[in-house]
Amino acid sequence: MRTRKLLGINLALVARLGARCALGLVVLLTGCSLTNRQTRVDSFTVGASPRLEADVEISRLMVRAGDAVQVRVETTLRHARQTDYRVSQEGDTIRVSVRMQQGFSAISLYEPVEITITVPPTSDLVLTSSSGYVYVSGVAGHSTLTSSSGGVQVSDSEGILELSTQTGSVVCRRTRGDVQIRSDIGHVDLTDASGTFDIVTETGPIHFEGQLTTDKPHRFASSSGEIDLRLLGSPDLTVDAYSQAGTVRCMVEMTTTASARTLCKGVIGAGVGKLEVQTSTGAITIR
Repeated sequence: MRTRKLLGINLALVARLGARCALGLVVLLTGCSLTNRQTRVDSFTVGASPRLEADVEISRLMVRAGDAVQVRVETTLRHARQTDYRVSQEGDTIRVSVRMQQGFSAISLYEPVEITITVPPTSDLVLTSSSGYVYVSGVAGHSTLTSSSGGVQVSDSEGILELSTQTGSVVCRRTRGDVQIRSDIGHVDLTDASGTFDIVTETGPIHFEGQLTTDKPHRFASSSGEIDLRLLGSPDLTVDAYSQAGTVRCMVEMTTTASARTLCKGVIGAGVGKLEVQTSTGAITIR
């Protein structure tokens, strides 16, 4: 009888200890998850026209205009222990680097790293992302933005824009300046844009709405994708549009020099600038 009672007490004790161990394990795991998330804020005093260099992977990178003499870097690391994150200053150059641990993989609605950087309005940017979106807003400098797998979006910005993606879209809203875009797979969309344009895609459509600088050459080309151009303002261009297999339509007032199903040549205004539009298999519309 005494042996059975002791056995009952021991079993109850084991059950209690097991429950506590299980609870402790849950707390430990929860603690690991929480402590693996970090937030970093770094601020740097710079001149009026600094340079920001960022080379990141599996990250969401956002750069916007702010204080005239300060660069502020706000970063959320959702997997801090698996992330090699570095930020540094050398003169007026700020560098940000993100490298994930070899073999890292995460199933999540959010990128493992999210970076928001506020820079002076006249900053130069060199931003490279191997996987993830790059956003820039309100900056008026020389911006070189590259994404291997992910989109690039620029809004309310001026200056020189050099944008490229291997797989992903390129979107520009309310931009002013010289724009060069290269895209392997993905659409290109420019709205309320003005300046000079050199846009080339391999597979993907090009949609443009804006004003072309009068005395400069402009090129829109796609190997496999339609091109739709809506010209605003008072265009003054010599037009040369050609498609190997697609239909070409010029729906603007122009002095036509050559016209067929797959080509359109002519002069808008005095023909000071030059507009070259070319596709291999897509349609072309100029209106």
